Amino acid sequence: IADLRGLGVRLEEEGPPPGEGPLAGRAIVLTGSLPNLTREQATERVLAAGGRVTSTVSKRTDYVVAGESPGTKLEKAERLRVPVLDEEGLEAALRGELPGLEPEQPELPEPQSDEDVDEGDLPPESASESGD
Repeated sequence: IADLRGLGVRLEEEGPPPGEGPLAGRAIVLTGSLPNLTREQATERVLAAGGRVTSTVSKRTDYVVAGESPGTKLEKAERLRVPVLDEEGLEAALRGELPGLEPEQPELPEPQSDEDVDEGDLPPESASESGD
């Protein structure tokens, strides 16, 4: 198996299961030439991270990865306000380090301590409690 891996053979069980990983459910469009990755390598890495690579930019595209000479896909991404990444941004996305990749958590209000409560915020005491 080590010899096969040395030749570039990848086993199905490597990487996260389909639909899992930092790019799970994300649609990525690749355009232009990346400095250090071929299109095939970039596609393979996106798939291994749970994402899918599509060929056209649409409102459902999560990210466009643009290299040198990107062409009209970059223009369309900018027009549709799809986030555009360079190769460094793709690497960050593959590691799960881009904002928006983590599941959204509702922001909870911070609990108030007794020191934060003004006496005017307290309900008036009833006559039976005041001892009058």
